[in-house]
Amino acid sequence: MRMERKLSDILDNKNVKEEFLNKKYMMHKYWGKKPAKELRKIIKEYSKEGDLLLDPFSGYGSFASEAVLENRNVISNDLNPVSNFITECLLEENVDVDKLQSYYGIVLKKCQKIRKNYTNIILNGK
Repeated sequence: MRMERKLSDILDNKNVKEEFLNKKYMMHKYWGKKPAKELRKIIKEYSKEGDLLLDPFSGYGSFASEAVLENRNVISNDLNPVSNFITECLLEENVDVDKLQSYYGIVLKKCQKIRKNYTNIILNGK
């Protein structure tokens, strides 16, 4: 590992605001949120695939999320239970929209078949 390099040499000091355009990290505001793009650079520089990384102050969970995306194992924790919940949500598998739509279509067809067996009864003209 190249620990002798300074973090300032690794980090890109360009406009970091573009990082926050990533919808995954725009779920809500969170104090002290770190730019994931920069965290990913640190992860790649100081670890290799399969390494175990520790984030004892996970906060929003950006570090854990980026570590997993870079094929690192990660232990992430925070005293704040809300932080742990947010991190768990970030690490959830993404929903397969095509699969969800196909299931929706199946349910809709079944509901339409069931509906044919029922009629509306109007009482008192209402």
